[in-house]
Amino acid sequence: LALPIGWCLTSKGKGLIYPLIRNFDGSISQGLSVITKKTPPLTVVQKVSIFREKLLKHSISVTDLAQSNILCQRLSSDINDFKCILIDGYGVSGIIPIALIPKKVIRNQTARRFDRSLGELLNTKENG
Repeated sequence: LALPIGWCLTSKGKGLIYPLIRNFDGSISQGLSVITKKTPPLTVVQKVSIFREKLLKHSISVTDLAQSNILCQRLSSDINDFKCILIDGYGVSGIIPIALIPKKVIRNQTARRFDRSLGELLNTKENG
C-alpha cells in the first residue's frame, strides 16, 4: 500500500500525491496490466493472491481494484520476483468514518470487491 504524501489540485478537483514506486534497480515500477503481459499467468495469480491476503490481514478498505491502481515492484532481476502495491482506490467512500466500521466488515467488503475484480486483474487476453 502506497501512502499518500500530500494533496494537489487536479482538473477533477482535489487529489492525492503518492511517492514514486521504484524497482530494485531504481527503474520506475510498472502497472499490473504491463506485468500480466510479461509474466507467466501462474506467477501473476500467486502474487495477486498474496496481495489479496495482505489487504485482508490488515483490514484495508478497497474502493477500486482496477489494474491501473496496482503497481508491481520488482524486487530482483528475476521477472517473477515482484510484489503488488495499491496506489489508489482505497479508503471509505461513505459518510461513516473508517474508525467506526468493524474490521470484520471491512475485510468482508474488501474480499467481495477483490473477488468481483479478480477477472479484470488477471485478464491477460485483453492486455496481450
